Amino acid sequence: MKEFSVRAVFVSLWAVAAIILVAMMAQNASGRSGKIYNISVLMRSPSDRFTKGMDQAALEFNADLHILSGYADAQSQLEYLDREIAATDAVVMFPEDPALAQDYLDQLRQRPPLITAMQPLGGRQSAHVGPDDEALGRTLGEWIAQDENEVCLILEPEEVMPYHAKRKDALADALTSAGLACVIGQAAPNPESVKAASKSFTLIAVIDESLLVPLCEVATVNSALYGIGYDSYARQYLESGRLSGLAVYSEYDAGYLSLRAAVLAAEGKNTESVMLSALRANASNMYQEPIVNILFPIG
Repeated sequence: MKEFSVRAVFVSLWAVAAIILVAMMAQNASGRSGKIYNISVLMRSPSDRFTKGMDQAALEFNADLHILSGYADAQSQLEYLDREIAATDAVVMFPEDPALAQDYLDQLRQRPPLITAMQPLGGRQSAHVGPDDEALGRTLGEWIAQDENEVCLILEPEEVMPYHAKRKDALADALTSAGLACVIGQAAPNPESVKAASKSFTLIAVIDESLLVPLCEVATVNSALYGIGYDSYARQYLESGRLSGLAVYSEYDAGYLSLRAAVLAAEGKNTESVMLSALRANASNMYQEPIVNILFPIG
């Protein structure tokens, strides 16, 4: 009996050693060092889909996330960045003012790797991850062009970012190429402002997701409503057909890939920029793959 116990312990130790060896080999094969990387994320209002993607990547790539969103404008964003530089291994950033951010970075002698998300700098960054904004605008424009209306209102937010301009220009080009006239309007993300800007139109396209729900709340019943991006509160309007269609991209992938790029950059590895594809979403396909995974990712 004693001999059996000794043999059982011996076999168990060998089994444990084998498990540890396999785990070490798997870790080496995956390239993960076991180091926990401090990654700072500077974004004012990341969506829950974007955050889910980052959280998943953080688990897979040994990252400790510090999401900083309490700043009010581009200047205070850079003040946050200045405080983070000494304590972070890499930064994921949505530059509120790309030109201002670029000037700031150009003055630094040393800085951590920087990954831009959603809006690129166009200069000193390790990589950029975000949607193809021109493709989003073009995709929506080609879709709207099938409408028999003659005039389309393109509604943009009051705070127009460079990526909004890319969407708007591509959308307008697609519409005019199809023979539709375009009118550009601006609105704040509230029903009163959207109603004032859109009251005389029945074909309306918004180029920012913050305007989707206010538009659905105030547009006339016979209006055809389109948009770029997705908001969780717009689900009922897309499902019912109140929203005729959306040009969307995977915000989950944007979060996952930007965090992954930040860790790779922190490790000193090469990173590549990623442009995310534009897809069409409406009531008929919103619960079918791949659209359901874009609108309702599980994370």
